[in-house]
Amino acid sequence: MRFEANRDELLLKLQQDLINGTYRTSKYNTFVIHEPKERVIYRLPFYPDRIVHHAIMNILEPIWVPIMIK
Repeated sequence: MRFEANRDELLLKLQQDLINGTYRTSKYNTFVIHEPKERVIYRLPFYPDRIVHHAIMNILEPIWVPIMIK
């Protein structure tokens, strides 16, 4: 909800950070789940890290999938 409230401003800031080379990955949030077995989950925040991840995958996935499927 916080991202949606300032979406345009935050996306412009992210764009500038990427262009300037000042973007840095955020710290991971870690937590443990117990089903079906105990595992430690590492999660990055939605903004900016997941947005960057999706943008990269939108470009690279069409290249990688045909190569990796074989």
